[in-house]
Amino acid sequence: MCPKPQSKLPLSVIIITHRQDQRFYQAQKSAQFAQEVLIVKPTQPISDFAQVRNQALKQAQHNWVLFLDSDEIIDAQSIAQLKTLLTNPDVQAYTLKRTDVFLNQALTAGEAYQQHLIRLMKKQAAHFQYQVHEQAVVKGLVQTSNLQLWHYAHQSLADFWQKITYYAKLKAQELTKENFSKSKLIWQLLTYPPAKFINNFFIKQGFRDRWRGLVYATMMSLHSLMVRIYLYELKKSPSAT
Repeated sequence: MCPKPQSKLPLSVIIITHRQDQRFYQAQKSAQFAQEVLIVKPTQPISDFAQVRNQALKQAQHNWVLFLDSDEIIDAQSIAQLKTLLTNPDVQAYTLKRTDVFLNQALTAGEAYQQHLIRLMKKQAAHFQYQVHEQAVVKGLVQTSNLQLWHYAHQSLADFWQKITYYAKLKAQELTKENFSKSKLIWQLLTYPPAKFINNFFIKQGFRDRWRGLVYATMMSLHSLMVRIYLYELKKSPSAT
């Protein structure tokens, strides 16, 4: 007798992607437990991630929605827990644990180790804010879950550098809306990048990942530096791109 196939869970998984590589196919495959897998493919480079997520949220067919990035997979052992979580009427959203896999090894420390992100939410109870590094805002109770995401973000150092410069430009554009004096910007330029490195490598113990931890902390420090450099250019010449 053939085993009875498991029924799919009544939720929508949304994957926003600009890629068609192996990471995307792995993400899509890991989401097949859901009744709806909604693939959103922006026609232009994304400049406002919150806006794209909010638009995708409106397209979901189910009350419960799980956002999965195109370079992430949900751990297979987490799927069994989802059925119970979806039946709790008092909870409007859950956080998931996300761990970065950097150059073929899962990080065990630093800012990328087990971030807790709101990714599972009721459609009508949530929306996203911030142009870059967007965050979910939920009306109602948010609980922590043990659901695990694996994040395969950076396949090479060149890939890492390309991403931090892209996100740094978007963050700088977002910060132009704030009131930055020249002295404040120069102070941040001098202090934020080294503080970022110290926080990542020492305080959050990135050194435990040895050379990977050193590279990651250095790259995130450079990201902080690039944000302020781009912001300085935009403040000096608003027409700069």
